[in-house]
This record gives sequence, structure tokens and C-alpha cells, in this order.
Amino acid sequence: MLVLLLALLTVPAFAYEVQYAGKAGSHPLKWPGGEIRMSVSSSMLEESPNLRGSDRVLSAIRRAAERWEAAAGVRIEFSVSDIGSISPKARRGDGISLITIAQTPENLLLFSGEGSQAAAFTRIFYDSDGTITEADIVLNPFFLTSTDGTPGSFDLESTVTHELGHVLGLGHSRVLGATMFENSARNGLYGMPFTSVRTLSGDDVAGVRSIYGAPYGDKNCCSEIRGAMTSSSGEKNSTSFEVWAVDVPSGRVAASVLTDDQGRYAIGGLEPAEYAVYARKLGGNGTVIRVDEIDLEKKEVVEFGPRSSSEVVSFSGEGVGFNGQLAGIAVPVNAGSAYRVMVSGKGINRGVVVSVASDYFTVEDDSVETINFGGGLYALSFIVQVEPGAKEGNYSIVLTDEKGRSDWVLGGLTVESIKNPWMIRDF
Repeated sequence: MLVLLLALLTVPAFAYEVQYAGKAGSHPLKWPGGEIRMSVSSSMLEESPNLRGSDRVLSAIRRAAERWEAAAGVRIEFSVSDIGSISPKARRGDGISLITIAQTPENLLLFSGEGSQAAAFTRIFYDSDGTITEADIVLNPFFLTSTDGTPGSFDLESTVTHELGHVLGLGHSRVLGATMFENSARNGLYGMPFTSVRTLSGDDVAGVRSIYGAPYGDKNCCSEIRGAMTSSSGEKNSTSFEVWAVDVPSGRVAASVLTDDQGRYAIGGLEPAEYAVYARKLGGNGTVIRVDEIDLEKKEVVEFGPRSSSEVVSFSGEGVGFNGQLAGIAVPVNAGSAYRVMVSGKGINRGVVVSVASDYFTVEDDSVETINFGGGLYALSFIVQVEPGAKEGNYSIVLTDEKGRSDWVLGGLTVESIKNPWMIRDF
């Protein structure tokens, strides 16, 4: 039986576009010098009904930090503290950046109402210039978190990796396979441990590099693509767009951003490579358009002219599924194997062709089946082959109608080194 799963939200925000301070949003949130000192509450080191594997907590947190340190010019140091409660929401905190799971009144208050289903919450304190002075992480004390893959629990390392992205100033990503994607899931989703987001995607790396620059010693990074999108009437501020860059040789999603209120965008933190840039209008049914293509040199900034599109599509790609579950979480696959995957959306039952935006993937045409969930929601179930040479990263599912108009499920498939045992076959 197919089961529709509701994914659990974390901190509500945008990304990879960074978070800003000030009325005009002119100051990105950032730690001075990229140096962060955090304290791990002793509540994280005690075995309890809501935390399993406490003896591995510090090593899991350290690995999460090391991934961000390897991606950009940041350093995160940890110590242990007896403090259990984060700073109350106010103009200033207590100066101690904390990671905690303690059941204190201040912590529990964060997980009432709309926040009740969140896996964790990050509260950031900063000044008018966007300088971060404190950032506190609270794991939801009402849910089970583990370091050992316990079914039904949230993976500690994945959760902390995500929340540290917020600590560094990132909001949420729109790339399904990114660590900073807004939805999280418990171990057992798709019949596997949910550990794939321990690893940073291209979008995560580009986002943090756009704030702090390249990791220490990297002299090649970073390049940037700038441009502007307009509505069909030519007005820059009438419509919001999502704009993303794809690595041309592999088809992997490199980074995705949203336009500002003037229709402008900047995709920074990019390695020198050949990129194709795509865009689609938000809040409607605009078709995906190819903006331009560029071979970026080292530390190059390229600016594209304004682009717009008035074409619309009668369908939308809204999520993915696997192993009998629709969840809106990227499906992890392995190079050299074939899998049956689902892509869901409105109107995709009417002459829509499914493919993947990479030569490393092949959809078996005679395997495509239509599933009706009711209420106008359909899913296309299909077998996709992943070539042995496919690089790790996020790849997009493409839905195309007979007129060549398309919509993408951005990063709906993620090639992982972690084994997905539910393959149909190897080849």
C-alpha cells in the first residue's frame, strides 16, 4: 500500500540565499572571522528516553562540524557545559552558543503550536550589521534522536549538520537532496536509515562559501553568476523566481537561489566549471526556462542580462517517492543500479514524459505507470537506471509535455555512497 508521509519541518526560512539583517536586507548574517565557539550541554551526553547512543554524541557533532569546515573558511570549536536552556528570545542572548536537548521550560516552549513537529530549532542572535553573536540549537525533547539508526528516530548527525548550517547563517534550500532542505525525516523512511543528509550537497557548499569564502588553502574558489529575471510584462519586482545552476558535464545541481524583490539573483560559491542556468516563476505554473550557459573561470564573476517567460504549464512536479512511500524527500540511489521511483504532482497524468536531467540516468519508457491518489494528485512510477560512472550529488527529475514545456523536481534523486538495498538490479 502506498503511504503519504508528512515530512517534518525545521526552522522556517529561505536558502541557499543567506539570511540577512536590517530593513533593507543588506547585511548577511555572519560570524566575525568565521570562528565559532559552541558548548554542548551535558543533557546531550546522558542516555535518556529521547536520546539513544549518548556515548557517540560528541563524535557525531564533531563530524557534522568538520563537513562545514571542509566546505568553507570556518572553524567550529566545542566544549561541554552544564547549561541546559537556550537564551530566551530577546535582543541579546547570554553569549553562550549551546546545543541542548534538555527539557527546560524555555526549550519546550519552542516545540508547541506550529513548531511541535520540528526535529530541532536554531535561535540566532545578531547585531544591526548582521554580525552573529550567539546561536543556540535545541533538539526536540519530545522526539527520539539517536546515533545508531534506531527506526522512528531522527539521526543526530544529520540533524546537527542541518542546524549548524543555520548557525552559520544559511536558511533553507529548495533542492530536495540538500542538507539544508527544509524537510527532514526519521530513520526508516523508504525502508532505510535516514543518514544521506550528513553529507553536504553542492547547494550547501555553494551557500556557505557565498558567506565565508573558500576553505583555508583553496585558491580556486569562488566564482559567481549574477543576473535578473522579469515577469512577462518586463517588471523586475512583480514576480519571484527560483534560479539554479547545473554542472553541465554531470547534470548535478550546483546551487539554487531565489530572486530578490527587484528580480535580481546571485549564485556565488561556485567552483570553476561549465554551468547551465535555469529559472522558473514561483507561485504559479510557469515553465522552466534555460537562462544561459557559461564556462566559469577561477574567481570569475559573470552577469547575465534580464530574462523572462510568459509560457505556462498545466502540471507541476511536487515531490518524489520510493518503496511505496511519497514523502517529498530526495530518493538516495547508487551508481550502477536500477530503481523504481515515483514523482508526484498535479496534472502529470496527461501526456507528460518523465526523464532525469543527466546523461547518467535513463528512464525505461515501458516501465512508466500512472497512480491516482485522488484530489488531482497523481504520481508517475518508473524504473530509472543509474550509470556506473554517476558522480555523487543531487540530480533533478524533469516532467515535459508535448510542447516541450517542463517542470523540474529539483534534486529529487541523490547519488550516494551509502548503499540503497532496494534496487531492482545491478548492471
